[in-house]
Amino acid sequence: MRDGSGRPVKWYGTNVDIEDRKRAEESAQNSELSFRRIVETIPALVWCASPNGELIYVNQRILDYTGASLSDLAQAGWVRFLHRDDVRPTVTMWTNAVRTGNPHDVQYRLRRYDGAYRWFHVLGQAMVDTAGRVTQWYGLVIDIDDRRSIEEALRRTETRLSKAMQIATVGELAASIAHEINQPLGAVVTNAYACLRWLSGKSPNLDQAREAAERIVRDGKETGEVVARVRALFKQTKVQHVVLDLNALISEVVRLVAAECTRRRVTIATDLQSDLESVLGDRVQIQQLILNLLMNGLDAMDPVTDRPKKIVIRSQQNAATALVEIEDSGVGLKNTEKAFEPFFTTKEHGMGMGLTICCSIAEGHCGKLWATPNRTFGTTFHFTLPLHANELTELERS
Repeated sequence: MRDGSGRPVKWYGTNVDIEDRKRAEESAQNSELSFRRIVETIPALVWCASPNGELIYVNQRILDYTGASLSDLAQAGWVRFLHRDDVRPTVTMWTNAVRTGNPHDVQYRLRRYDGAYRWFHVLGQAMVDTAGRVTQWYGLVIDIDDRRSIEEALRRTETRLSKAMQIATVGELAASIAHEINQPLGAVVTNAYACLRWLSGKSPNLDQAREAAERIVRDGKETGEVVARVRALFKQTKVQHVVLDLNALISEVVRLVAAECTRRRVTIATDLQSDLESVLGDRVQIQQLILNLLMNGLDAMDPVTDRPKKIVIRSQQNAATALVEIEDSGVGLKNTEKAFEPFFTTKEHGMGMGLTICCSIAEGHCGKLWATPNRTFGTTFHFTLPLHANELTELERS
């Protein structure tokens, strides 16, 4: 308090308690310091931007990675550090995020201080006020270059594996086709020699020669059917189903492999139900199914030396299906379910597609194929096909 001349004559004072305010300020400073420490220590590149998308903060990791300062990166300077192929899509997506306020999610290559580029996954999220206005952008720049390299290596491996699978499939298919064609062609040659023998005698046996010639015509037609079916397969034409005598098909295939059975010293026997009803299917494919299973049985008995080699083929009729069983006395299968998986094989030079193809044929005819181990030695393969009347209904449903 001053007198009339302005000299202080007395002092009055107040002490205002600001402890809470100081503590709040100190707490805010500590929180900000803690936040900055977190931002600087997390294993990622962190950035902040204003509502209009301009960078206002980057953590030290970004500065160390790029070798630049914040002023170098501000005012869209960060675009200069992008790979040229990534500039346009990145800028477009960031502009759209700033305009709409939607989250920013992009992957691009960012140049390092030494000129090398690495892949990063960038995530940006807008912070909004109570009115829904963007007040600031926060973002992470996560290094995914190693992951991208692994993914690219996996893609290359998958491509090579796919090509290898295609080659293997083609090889297996070619072997199957060659086997199917060689069987009737071998029969054609055998019957042709027989025909010549009947005609070249002193007294030609015309009846026997005529029968041999008829067998040549029949086997030639069969070879043509195989070729036609292969062409239809690659043209993806619809399979033609006709009424088939299953027992007759089995007998034809048995005749085709008779010479092979003799060569391998294998006895083949049949137990076919005489009144078996007809089935509806593709003749060549059903023959291929039976032939593949027979050849599989022959292969399974090649290592056998301590017991007779024998294959038994049975057919019987159930309520709505025809059942065929092909039993061998070979080495047997340890896992009968895995045997039908593509590229699984127990043969030294096998491709592992034979039983898979057989499954496809059976299922394509609304049937089923499976295998069971025998009580003593070997394996029995079973397949079912719907009988003629029932198969018509199943095909209509499918």
